[in-house]
Amino acid sequence: MEGALAIAETAATASARGLLRFATAMFRSTIAFPKLWWRPKLLLLWLFRAHLAQALLVASLLLMPQIVPRATDRLLEKIYPPVSTKLLGLLPVRQAHPKLDRRKGQLRWALRYGSGALVFWAFWVSIPAAIRRGECIARSYEGRADALLHSTPSASVVLYRRALTFTSDSDHGTAIRGKLDKLDRRVAGSRPPVAATSVMDPGGRTGSQEQGLGGQGQRYVIEKELGRGGMGVVLLAHDTVLERKVAIKQLPHTVANDVPHSERFRREAQALARLNHPGIVQVYDFAQFQGSAWIIMEYVEGAELESLAARTGIMDPAEVVRLGRAMAAALQCAHDNGVLHRDLKPTNVLVDGQGNPKVMDFGVARLAMSDTHTRPGTVLGSPAYMSPEQARGAGVDERTDIYALGVILYELLAGEKLFDGTLEEVIAQVLGRVPAPICDVTGGLPPRLSQLVMSMVAKDPEQRPATMAAVQAQLGELHVGDAKGTITIGGAEGT
Repeated sequence: MEGALAIAETAATASARGLLRFATAMFRSTIAFPKLWWRPKLLLLWLFRAHLAQALLVASLLLMPQIVPRATDRLLEKIYPPVSTKLLGLLPVRQAHPKLDRRKGQLRWALRYGSGALVFWAFWVSIPAAIRRGECIARSYEGRADALLHSTPSASVVLYRRALTFTSDSDHGTAIRGKLDKLDRRVAGSRPPVAATSVMDPGGRTGSQEQGLGGQGQRYVIEKELGRGGMGVVLLAHDTVLERKVAIKQLPHTVANDVPHSERFRREAQALARLNHPGIVQVYDFAQFQGSAWIIMEYVEGAELESLAARTGIMDPAEVVRLGRAMAAALQCAHDNGVLHRDLKPTNVLVDGQGNPKVMDFGVARLAMSDTHTRPGTVLGSPAYMSPEQARGAGVDERTDIYALGVILYELLAGEKLFDGTLEEVIAQVLGRVPAPICDVTGGLPPRLSQLVMSMVAKDPEQRPATMAAVQAQLGELHVGDAKGTITIGGAEGT
């Protein structure tokens, strides 16, 4: 008797402790949940790191529909075996236990909702662990930002902001914001051109540009990172003097100390500063300061032509003609100033809110009048949009940009890539494969439009239009007809 009482007492104590731990865990998770709700990254971290809950959820989905009900049915059939009755008091008849069906329904209901409650509990009690994991990630980002504080402050700004998305501790968040505020002031006040070399001074003379740039105390306030490319990082900033948004392109710190790369960046800025056209992203200034190089340029709110084409699929021919004319006019302006783009592709064309294309990122631009700046055999550009002569490393001229524009127009009309595959496969196609006529890929195009696009992507430069002005003129002869893309050419309808 005493042994039974001791076992009962032990079981009651264990149950009480279990219930207390369960209640404590649920209470802590309930208190912590609001910290997750307003932090999407922390919320996703919680959902993806709750491994026990995920395992229980998968087990419930796999076992509950068939396996568990069958097992419980067999168990209940043993607990409630069939009963025997006599028909008319004479013939024995075996029947299912009268409680069996009701017990099956009750147990299935309990298993269904019980398994759901168990999965919910497992997710819920994992909230504190997710918050602790988020704090570890935030401190990791903070540590990386601290390490880059003096070498690359702009990268530290990005890392501090990422840390803020994971921390839920108010004191920690306040400390990071304090560092971020100080760093924002430092980046805005010291990084952009103070005691810098301006692109407007081709001689490369150094000295303070505060007067020429309107005072540099805290002129540019960095807001966020816009993107990264092979040559540098691009930041969005606010010009506090002229009260406008600007894009700032910066070389990585390690590359900025490389004289050839830095010189190439300076030549890019010099080339772009001479271009003044509504279809080209305008460059405002160039500066070098404390081992970093910067280009301050126009900020364009819009979408890349590549993403626009991906959403549209096969683009309306009238829209392709309009975009093509605008891009040709912008590139003709560059060519008139002795600048070849050499890396024209849909990701280097922004379409603003009014639908106007703006060519940007002359990151591999070459001054056509200064052949010594680009060594023979140097291949610069994106393989899928390279002209054959560019892919071979041969000399290039305006017709290289004409070829790239032709590839863009072809893809907009076809709704697919002209050349696709691995790097080696794409280059082989550029050099050897003759594209299928665009009129065979997309039916209903005017012959003149098809002929123009195919001439622009000809392998032989001599078979392409000689200038962008010629391309613009031929596109200008195409006038939109109806919504199906019928186009009239020179007053006569073409189909």
